[in-house]
Amino acid sequence: MKQILEILQSTLRKRNRYSTSIWQPRLISGFIAVAFTGIVSLTPAYASAQSLDATETEEFTTAATDGEERTLSSSKLSAEMIDELLEDTAEETEYQITAKTPPTVSRGATRAIWLWEDSRITKTKQRNAFFEFATIQKINRIYVDGHALLAVKKKEKTPTAKQRAFARFTNIAASKGMAVELLYGDKSWTYEKNHKVAVAFAKQAKKYTAGLKKSDTRPAAMHFDVEPHTLREWRNKEKRQLLGKQYIVLLSKLKKNKGSLDFNIDYPMAFDTAKIRYDGQTRPLVQWIYAYIDSGTLMDYRDYAEANGDGIIPHAKLSVKYAREAGKTVTLGVETKCQSPEYVTFCTEGRAVLNREVRKTHDYYASNAGYQGIAVHDYTNWTKLGN
Repeated sequence: MKQILEILQSTLRKRNRYSTSIWQPRLISGFIAVAFTGIVSLTPAYASAQSLDATETEEFTTAATDGEERTLSSSKLSAEMIDELLEDTAEETEYQITAKTPPTVSRGATRAIWLWEDSRITKTKQRNAFFEFATIQKINRIYVDGHALLAVKKKEKTPTAKQRAFARFTNIAASKGMAVELLYGDKSWTYEKNHKVAVAFAKQAKKYTAGLKKSDTRPAAMHFDVEPHTLREWRNKEKRQLLGKQYIVLLSKLKKNKGSLDFNIDYPMAFDTAKIRYDGQTRPLVQWIYAYIDSGTLMDYRDYAEANGDGIIPHAKLSVKYAREAGKTVTLGVETKCQSPEYVTFCTEGRAVLNREVRKTHDYYASNAGYQGIAVHDYTNWTKLGN
């Protein structure tokens, strides 16, 4: 046991410039668990790290996500429906938008929530329960998974039943002072060969919006959750450069295809330390993104506002800084889903602690022009939190 810890500590010291202290306890606890159970082989995750070459191993902790990888997946749709989407959006089209403008929120006042399940939109009872909860929590921004809601099967007439349900949901939200964002994402869209799929979803969002009635309220934004840091190549410094460049190009393409919709993205803390050289300049990826998006949502997953540089507040500093400098804003996301490590989620702490730490964070950034507000992931798990 002592020998294992000595080896681990030595390894961590050697790789310290690439890893942050928050991951060291997690790795140590993993090795302790192995020792106590008498298992001499590593768990799959650690075995994977061990199998990397020296360069890749020192990059390993930067690839780890703070909490569960939750990138959306266009695999919710069949290959045939993806092909139909690509065909349907192949032509460049200028759309005339006649639907109502969604409610706006002043800087610093956003209270957003992620909503994944289609049934919350399509089924009356579940929809009513959602809006009751959202009203109590003073939600004014909803990130809604748009993959299946807007999907159109071959020869299917539009608007589809789900599209009509989504329009109804957006109208109800607007009547309660809540704006809705269409959420899309798949980590494979980072690769340039797959950019066309992401762009097709952006065009789909524009087409759907153009088809709304004058009495309808349009979505406020298209919202992409691609998360290149969850790809295996991210662990390697050189390959991360290539991913970063492809990701920046993707953002530039989505910006060109956003139409009248705002363009928001989810992104991780890992963008702070990922230095990407692009267009003759080297910058942190967190700085690059604000050249293309209208707003960002940082997955600032900690269950405490401040803790020796490892809380919600310190992890947001660069995002708020670069958003402000670009004339944009960032919303700070927190997690409620039960997962490991425990410190990335408010699952065990409950609503009172969540509210307290969010209030501390809000008070700290309220006067900063780069700060937009708070987002909570997600509806289903937030409702399960104890008091």
